[in-house]
Amino acid sequence: MFVRICKMELMATLVLAHLLADFPLQSNAIAAAKAKSLYGLIVHVMVHVLVLWTLLGFCKSAWALILSVGIAHFIVDWVKKQSPYLCGVRGFLIDQFAHFLCIVVITVIATTRSNLQLSLILPTTLLNLVTILGFSLPAIVLYWIWINTLQDKKSHSALWLRWNNNQLLQIEQSAGLGLILILGIGALLYR
Repeated sequence: MFVRICKMELMATLVLAHLLADFPLQSNAIAAAKAKSLYGLIVHVMVHVLVLWTLLGFCKSAWALILSVGIAHFIVDWVKKQSPYLCGVRGFLIDQFAHFLCIVVITVIATTRSNLQLSLILPTTLLNLVTILGFSLPAIVLYWIWINTLQDKKSHSALWLRWNNNQLLQIEQSAGLGLILILGIGALLYR
């Protein structure tokens, strides 16, 4: 079923796709490959494209939108990879800000087209709820990055810091997979 969607629904869909693809669906192997090679970056962007296409109900008319998101994501991640200054907490924050800025710009451009009709797989309430919960994923990763940038060896000897360093990414990925499960159940019930 194709419907005209508003800016907020489209933005929530794009943000949710980004949160899922950039966090729980970006495994350590994909992150390492992305940092080392163009092929790894392309695989990462393809995950983004597939997640967004899925959230848009495999809508063929959304390909221009999906490709623009994929290209924007590729450019942001490629620029980050090329810059030695975009690492640690600052690099993470700038990277995520750039991704969200691209999402806002793409949303505004896409929703000014009068003929944009998409198929959402989720009711708006569930989409918004899962998107809000999804913001916990980058918060966990940001905290993990901060812990890993601590230079004081005494701070690394603290039990809670060692535990966080070892467990936070697993918690983030598990929470993300839980959100994906909620999405799947919600999509099945919505149909």
